[in-house]
Amino acid sequence: MDTTKNKTLNPKSEIRNHGFTLIEMVLSILLISIIVPAAAVSFANVSNSVIRYQRISQAIIIAKEEMAIVNRLPFSNPTLINGYNVTTQNYQGSGFNVTRKVTNIYGNDTNAEVLKKIQVTAQDTVTKNLSFALYTMRAKNVYFGPASQSTPPSGQAVYLNPTEGSAALTQNWLSLFSLENQSPSLPITIDKIKVTWSPIPSGQKLNAIILKGLYFATNTQSGTLVDITNVTFQPGEISTYNQLGFGTQSPQKPFTIGTIVNFTILFQLGDGSQKSLKLTRTVQ
Repeated sequence: MDTTKNKTLNPKSEIRNHGFTLIEMVLSILLISIIVPAAAVSFANVSNSVIRYQRISQAIIIAKEEMAIVNRLPFSNPTLINGYNVTTQNYQGSGFNVTRKVTNIYGNDTNAEVLKKIQVTAQDTVTKNLSFALYTMRAKNVYFGPASQSTPPSGQAVYLNPTEGSAALTQNWLSLFSLENQSPSLPITIDKIKVTWSPIPSGQKLNAIILKGLYFATNTQSGTLVDITNVTFQPGEISTYNQLGFGTQSPQKPFTIGTIVNFTILFQLGDGSQKSLKLTRTVQ
């Protein structure tokens, strides 16, 4: 018996068994149109970030290579003079432009003492906003003194090296501080001295200055600039026979034994430049 004649056919069921409905197709296309562009943008961003970091790393390497060259150059090299500002296009075929810029911070290239800043910058020729810079400082005869000295000395003062040495303080004398001319070829001359000290016993004055064994009488208060006859130090010369006399004239009072005294000795040289020595001693 043939039962197929009595079987009810459902067209919708047939379509569902063999494919997607029109609504499902539209939804699928809509989802794909949203997801695929977002994924593509995300992939592009990641790719661009990787490329950028690679270029940054390359810029750092190139700047360091150029700075290594700068550090090996002698101070007098013409590419290290003040105002030098030159860019090398496509540095060694790297796709980066490298600029070396030199600026004097202190002094000029004709002075005995110079401090200059040298900056090296590597800039990507493709993305102009990507660059990396390094800088270094180069110095010639520049004195780096204590923070209390606001400006570095210049002229002859660059070569004067005053130190405490074996300095000792008695009731009347500060003795044996050291003075040295560190120049290998130039003599220097001390023209004036200003001595400041504290505490100051009532009425006490500076009565004597001895430099290199030369005696200069004075009768001045703390902080007074005193003229002395030219005292010249030859290149490399060192003197430890240097003394200051205090309260040696009656009725002035000497220092009291056990007192801690602070001194600042300012030396003014023949060209007007200055150098200071600060020390603290207990009266013996």
